[in-house]
Amino acid sequence: MKISVIIPAFNEEMRIVPTLTETAEFLKKNDIDSEIIVVDDGSIDATEFVSNETLSKQSIPYKVMRHVENRGKGAAVATGIKHSKGDLILFLDADGSTSIREIERFYEYIDPANLIIGSRRLDKTLVTYHQEKSRKFIGSLATIFHKVFFRLGVEDTQCGFKLLPKSLAISFVRKAYPKGWGFDIALIHYARKCGFNVIEVGVEWRDVPGSKVRLVPDSFKTIFELIKYRMHNFFH
Repeated sequence: MKISVIIPAFNEEMRIVPTLTETAEFLKKNDIDSEIIVVDDGSIDATEFVSNETLSKQSIPYKVMRHVENRGKGAAVATGIKHSKGDLILFLDADGSTSIREIERFYEYIDPANLIIGSRRLDKTLVTYHQEKSRKFIGSLATIFHKVFFRLGVEDTQCGFKLLPKSLAISFVRKAYPKGWGFDIALIHYARKCGFNVIEVGVEWRDVPGSKVRLVPDSFKTIFELIKYRMHNFFH
């Protein structure tokens, strides 16, 4: 069974190299049939260059793709999904806030009928460095929003560490999905609607300085795109 590790990245030249190195070395050491796909979401720094430079030194299949302009985290993940070859899809944040090693906590739950999501709320002793206020606010906003309007039955929708079968991933990105930070909530909602089990697993997480989240504009944009997604599904 092959795993495609998808890493969306926007202006991450200063943070992505350790993440790529650790990810490639873990996959190679554990002899996991895999590929790494970096999607540079319109960066204006050297993210694309350092990603290629780093992965070219590793003996593991990889792709570095690029959006001409910034389209949002969800759009970047979707691009990676559409170009993946794995049977399973793993999302991983470029900043390395959750290490690839945490996938070991998922092993017992891997099943074609399961969407497995990492959580920072189930075991707070695993959160070693707490979030910047902007990211914490977005996370709290997402929690309130999904509990009121989506009723997903999970505690943490926004942790960027998720594993799912490619069948679910491909089906989801063929629909009208949120292109930004609302992507995760919509994915969980869609999985539930399609009859998949959503399993929340506590993972080790640390905040890495340099977040690209913009408190006010990203909050409003996330709310708007989720309302749009909800309305679209209501009428379809």
